[in-house]
Amino acid sequence: FGVSGRDGAAHALVGEATGGVAGGAFCYTNLDSVSVGVVLRLDDAIAKGTDSATVLDHLLAHPYVAGLVAGGELLEYGAHLVNEGGLAAVGRIHADGLVVVGDAAGLTLNTGLTVRGMDLAIGSAIAAAHAVDLALTSGDTSADGLAAYRNLLNESFVGQDMRTYAKAPAFLERPRTYTEYGPLAAQVLHDEFDVSPTPRRPLRKVATGALKASPLKLRELIGDGIAAWRSL
Repeated sequence: FGVSGRDGAAHALVGEATGGVAGGAFCYTNLDSVSVGVVLRLDDAIAKGTDSATVLDHLLAHPYVAGLVAGGELLEYGAHLVNEGGLAAVGRIHADGLVVVGDAAGLTLNTGLTVRGMDLAIGSAIAAAHAVDLALTSGDTSADGLAAYRNLLNESFVGQDMRTYAKAPAFLERPRTYTEYGPLAAQVLHDEFDVSPTPRRPLRKVATGALKASPLKLRELIGDGIAAWRSL
């Protein structure tokens, strides 16, 4: 990973990393270990007749990742089903003697560039702790007594970020996000950085040529761009 001391690295991977399944992959360094995993859309994995274990094996066999983990020993593994419905998926988060935090409450965010959950879990736990403290102080741990939790959550960065990206899940449902755009971007980058005796073309012509060669239509690109601007 090219790091030393207490420095670390976080690699986010897309494209061939998931073998064509909508999603992405990651490689994180810890103090004395490395975390490697995939994040997949369950419906797309089912539609393609595969599963997370198969996709993970595919990732580990990729030359880039294989070189990072060569000689390593498997310490542990796990799997987790995460709700990425955004704000619309957050339902009832408190009841008599109960508050729900983290991804159990639907508090996860996929912004297209980052997948967040841990920070939202911490933020919601802080809001929950304050609400529980208020409830215990007042002697009312009923649903009404714990109602401050939702207000505290909404006022925190968790609630604000959930509102900011409320439209992101619907945008990221678009299949083109995981199919046509990857090859298009790869072609543009390949043509732009390729070194050959062929005369260079302006970037705008490189991009236009790649778009014409792809199944994407200009109106789809414009429509998706506008939707991304409004959602992300």
